[in-house]
Amino acid sequence: MPINSLSRWSLPFIAVAAGWLGGRLPAFNTPAEARAEASVTPLARLIIEDDIRRQIALYGMYVDGDGSGGRSRDVRTLAYTLMTPDVVSEIHPANGEPPFTLNGREIVAKAPTEVDPERAKRIAGRHYLLNTVFDSVTPTTAATRTTAVYFDATKNLVGAKCRPKTEGDCGGTPVRTVMWVYEMQWRRAPDGWQISKNILRDDN
Repeated sequence: MPINSLSRWSLPFIAVAAGWLGGRLPAFNTPAEARAEASVTPLARLIIEDDIRRQIALYGMYVDGDGSGGRSRDVRTLAYTLMTPDVVSEIHPANGEPPFTLNGREIVAKAPTEVDPERAKRIAGRHYLLNTVFDSVTPTTAATRTTAVYFDATKNLVGAKCRPKTEGDCGGTPVRTVMWVYEMQWRRAPDGWQISKNILRDDN
């Protein structure tokens, strides 16, 4: 059958087949969403994916700050820059307990700067958001999954110069490593792509 003779109703089935053949499950639920994904050109998809990857990188920087001498942790800017006003954030523990849920951007923005200030004097932590898979992309929405690691280590108190190994490690000693997967749903806003739902699944 010539491609120009395909009817509109067949587009969802083409999109679904492309998703399966590409090794990913489409995240849309309706024929309209399937048509919207099928309408995205390869170049437009690359641009959208690049924009969202930048937002994911900023997520980690806002959560943890830029390190010594740089910008500090800024959860409020994270919430008001990267999230929609009605964002839903869920944390799913690995032990199967019910998720902990935050509803709304302002609730996320009010998260405490540091849960344990005394511990923060001794221990440094940082999120590493690694590989991102795009499950669906339309002109106005997207769905991603991102593997992540949170790493805690004792702070380096040995000064600017590293001491020999015989006198102690240069840098911190690992304290804790946590593995996660972020499932994010995105909406295109006037100021850029924002997270409308953020599901954090704990592997540990």
